[in-house]
Amino acid sequence: MSYSFLSRQQGFAIFEVLISSALCGFVLVAVMKMQSFSLKQTDAATRHFYLSFYTSELIQKIQANHHFSLDYLGRFQALNVDAPTVCTSYCSKSHLVKQDIDHYLFLMQKYFPDFEIAISKKSANTYTINTSWKSRDVKILSTKTYSQPFVL
Repeated sequence: MSYSFLSRQQGFAIFEVLISSALCGFVLVAVMKMQSFSLKQTDAATRHFYLSFYTSELIQKIQANHHFSLDYLGRFQALNVDAPTVCTSYCSKSHLVKQDIDHYLFLMQKYFPDFEIAISKKSANTYTINTSWKSRDVKILSTKTYSQPFVL
């Protein structure tokens, strides 16, 4: 009877285990980086959605109150707006404008800390809302802007 098959190697060598462990480690790191990138992109898309949505809502309010649209012009900052101004009874045009702007600032400060808007008139019936905010992308603090023109 020959026992030559017993002299052959059984199992894995330590070098093979080391190589497979390193390969699994690299794959796990790559998957974690992809997950992190995916979460950042999802967050950016969510912010862009709310920026577009709330700006469109403000534009609709300005268009609905087009008789005093010039009162909306100016620069506004969200400095910890606790709650939007609510007009309970008779609303003067200045109260209505303040309510609309405060509501916009209140909603936006959740997604864009330290932001401001500027509403300007470009021509007879053309207005623009410029929104700017500070963003930290890849450890660099930068100012981003979003501009939305509209017609009354």
